Amino acid sequence: MNDKTPPSGQCPFLHGSLTRSKSSETRNQDWWSNQLNLKILHQNDQKSNPLDSHFNYADAFLSLNLDDVKQTIKHALTDSQDW
Repeated sequence: MNDKTPPSGQCPFLHGSLTRSKSSETRNQDWWSNQLNLKILHQNDQKSNPLDSHFNYADAFLSLNLDDVKQTIKHALTDSQDW
């Protein structure tokens, strides 16, 4: 048996000093270093919300006249104007 062949019954893979330590395991960004930073999406606090904490989106939606909303959208999409 040469010095590269593991003894019978032992793992054939290298372990120990040739692998990373537990504190520096491979992270997601090690594989995809150019990924989009999504932390900016979590920067807003309730303080920046213009509506109070009791605002109910469902009630606000139900109060809309959907025929008027559709007509307004149709007008905006079909009424051509110069910039």
